[in-house]
Amino acid sequence: MPLFDGLHLYEVALAVAGVLLFLVLLLLLARQVWTQRPYGGLLVFFAIPVIMIGWPSIQKVKIGADFISLEKDLATLQQNPKDATIRKNVAEQVKKLTSRPISNTDIVATIAKAQFELGDQTASEATVDKALAVAPHAAGLLEVKKRIQLNERLKDLTTIVEKNPANIEAKSELQAAAGRAAAVSTANPEFLNTAAAAALAIGHTSEAVALNSKALEIDPTSTKGNQLRQRIAISQ
Repeated sequence: MPLFDGLHLYEVALAVAGVLLFLVLLLLLARQVWTQRPYGGLLVFFAIPVIMIGWPSIQKVKIGADFISLEKDLATLQQNPKDATIRKNVAEQVKKLTSRPISNTDIVATIAKAQFELGDQTASEATVDKALAVAPHAAGLLEVKKRIQLNERLKDLTTIVEKNPANIEAKSELQAAAGRAAAVSTANPEFLNTAAAAALAIGHTSEAVALNSKALEIDPTSTKGNQLRQRIAISQ
């Protein structure tokens, strides 16, 4: 991670000023010692640059700690999508990290993935697109982008197949996309409902029930999820 990545401008300025002040004090101390003049009073002032340099350093450590916590909790959330406490922790860590100007692609990709898992695809896509403009080949970012694109493609193909079940080409592509979606381990209820609707459109009712049920366990108040449940019930 670059030295100042994630630090606000005032924190960078504080660190740089602290280093410069430390060097100035060091030169003054060397002069006092060289000329055999008293230097005891000068030592007290060294606390100032130490504090100036120390504060940004502490913030860097916090960024690293928040990133590690986010990775850990995100993995836990994907395995236990109904855990409201873990979901809240992930949301809080995302809020902390997005408040900072981070450019590290690994961290940004994890933030975008977390936003997607929390169901905020708009924020996730904005995070990914901004980072990809700078690092277009970053694997982590491309992985999140593909998941977002899969979600949107599922919606488009499902609409096409529902309107025209005889469209063999669209139905074939939807089957392939639905297969990829079913293999995704996710805590995003919106994505799960999209996958469930796709499964229903190609006649995989049992799979649609399972995906929709999982989505509603995560978000029981989802209008989309409850409407889809009714559609599934009618189709059975």
